[in-house]
Amino acid sequence: MVTGGASGVGLSTAQRLAREGAKAAAEGIRASGAEALRLALDALNGESAHTLVNEAVRTAAGPS
Repeated sequence: MVTGGASGVGLSTAQRLAREGAKAAAEGIRASGAEALRLALDALNGESAHTLVNEAVRTAAGPS
């Protein structure tokens, strides 16, 4: 899970993880050629963080 994936260190980290074969989930990532799950997070809202983590885990686990 990478936060701040829209630019800078967050974007570079998400891209690197994707290139290395990791299932990267990035909050705020823009279309960049890296394969990553794109998520949104309101850092001031606990429910938003809970939803983000659940969606990332559900997606990474694949179909049941």
